[in-house]
Amino acid sequence: MTQEANPVVPVATVDDFARLIADWHADGITQLEYVENVPGDVIVKAVIDGVERALTGTERQVFLAGVSVVRSIFEKLPFETILAQVGSDDAQH
Repeated sequence: MTQEANPVVPVATVDDFARLIADWHADGITQLEYVENVPGDVIVKAVIDGVERALTGTERQVFLAGVSVVRSIFEKLPFETILAQVGSDDAQH
């Protein structure tokens, strides 16, 4: 399995960069929540030792528990963006 290269995204400011990271993170959390809430009648498949197959009931439970742990660990970014105006007084400090 090969992974495609990430596209180059020009970033003009730190704010743009932070927004891109926050958007990427939000998308990842949305995907994890989708997988975490997959209906019971949906067959979950995985590639194991190079072979795609449906997970057994126990494997599915363990997989979904792992997804839940990952989501809880990464649910909150370790930073947040705050809109601040820089005035002439701020620039002097």
